[in-house]
Amino acid sequence: MSDKEEIGRVHGKNHTYTIVKHKVTFGDDLYCVVRDDDKNEGRFRSRADAYREAHEKAGSGAYES
Repeated sequence: MSDKEEIGRVHGKNHTYTIVKHKVTFGDDLYCVVRDDDKNEGRFRSRADAYREAHEKAGSGAYES
């Protein structure tokens, strides 16, 4: 079982990527990058890795909110 918490967004030219933190009962929290059409772009153990991936996917000129 996990609780989800949206922790930020990265806006690119064509898509917005949402960083979602999954608090899991056992083990480390997971951070997921979810595109605006609900496509999961990856799961990461660190928040920094999730933001890095979102910025890479969003392309140049991306910004956070």
